[in-house]
Amino acid sequence: MDDHSPIDTFLGDSALLRSDDERNFRLLYDRYWKDLYQKAMSRLDNSSDAEEVVQDVFVSLWNNRYSVVVDESLRAYLFTAVKYAVIKRYKENRQEDELSL
Repeated sequence: MDDHSPIDTFLGDSALLRSDDERNFRLLYDRYWKDLYQKAMSRLDNSSDAEEVVQDVFVSLWNNRYSVVVDESLRAYLFTAVKYAVIKRYKENRQEDELSL
């Protein structure tokens, strides 16, 4: 499914990311958040954790937008970032469970 408007199709993901314009970054967020959330949710089975994972990935992307290296596609980069954020969340949750014993 292609939800891209003419302006954000014209401006590729890299251009939107590095434009230093929060509106353009919002276009990236709107483009990818739902798929990323669904992926995180399928692994975490917790809506709050999935939302936080996706939010953390986007905050990190914004904060590092000038230094981030995207080898193939931003979509692939974001899904990889979510994968590692989910792993980190598993570890944090496990540590919390161990501390509560």
